[in-house]
Amino acid sequence: MSERGRLLVGGVMVLGLAGLVTLAGSREPDDRPEPASSTTVDRDPVQAAAAALADWGRFAVSGDLDAISASFDPAGPQYQLLTIEAGALSASGRGDPPYAFTVEVVEVRAGEGEEQVVRAEVTMSRPGESIRRFNWDLVMRQVAGRWLLWTVEEWS
Repeated sequence: MSERGRLLVGGVMVLGLAGLVTLAGSREPDDRPEPASSTTVDRDPVQAAAAALADWGRFAVSGDLDAISASFDPAGPQYQLLTIEAGALSASGRGDPPYAFTVEVVEVRAGEGEEQVVRAEVTMSRPGESIRRFNWDLVMRQVAGRWLLWTVEEWS
């Protein structure tokens, strides 16, 4: 590509980014408080499920239960299972980068009581490792006004 072509492409990219910045800056102010250092979102079970998977990705390379403590219900079966796996994971010394989870939501439906079930096609990846795919129902429970991951169930 000629230098003129590269400059033209670069200019278009700069204008596009400037437009996005302008649009982002024109939003109405959000009066909601910023979430704590955890990635858990209190109001939306879908966002909380995605945040829990991101926390799980960090836990999977460290075995550090603190990585999931803010997004998993400690009374839930998934947290209990991960407490069993924590020692082996911390001894494995996998280190960074964490696993990345991509979530394609299929549906969200009510579960039992205060539950919401986020049915999703989940992809788990990490550089140098094979990509893994799952069909998961992420069962989210509301605990003290926050959505926490209760358990994960396979669906087909």
